[in-house]
Amino acid sequence: LVAIYEVLKDEERRRRYDDILVNGLPDWRQPVFYYRRVRKMSNAELGFLLFLILTVGHYAVIWSIYLEKQLDELLSRKKKDKKKKLSSRPTEELRCNGQDRADRDLERPHWQDILPLKLTIWLYLSVKNMPQTVQVGQSRPHWYWTRPRLTPWFWS
Repeated sequence: LVAIYEVLKDEERRRRYDDILVNGLPDWRQPVFYYRRVRKMSNAELGFLLFLILTVGHYAVIWSIYLEKQLDELLSRKKKDKKKKLSSRPTEELRCNGQDRADRDLERPHWQDILPLKLTIWLYLSVKNMPQTVQVGQSRPHWYWTRPRLTPWFWS
C-alpha cells in the first residue's frame, strides 16, 4: 500500500502510471524502450560509451584500409603474373618483392594506431612544442607583422 501511495501522490509518477495503463508496457523492440534506458545514463557514461564505439570503429576502419590495399596488390600481382611468366623474372626482382613484403608487415595496423592514443600523442607534442612555437613567432621581424596582407577576392 505504501508503494501505491508513493506512486499516486507524485504527479509525474501518476502520469507515467496512467500512460502505462492506457498504452501498456513498451515493447523491447520499440525505440522508446531503448530511449528510456539510455535516458537514465549519466553524461559521463554516455560519453564513455560513445568514445568506446568510436575507438572500435576507428580500429575497424584502419584494418579495412589495410586489407583493401592488400587485396588491390594481390589482384595487380595476379594480372602481372598472367602477362609475364614467373620463371622468366630475374632474381633481383624477386628480392625486391621480399623487401616489399617486409615493408607491408611494418604497415600493418597496431593497437597504437587507435584514435585515443593518437589524440593523446598529438596533445602531448603540441604542449611540448608550444614554447618553441612562441619563440619562432616572436623572432619574426617587425615588418612581418605590420606588412599589408593580400585579401582574397571573396572577402571584398
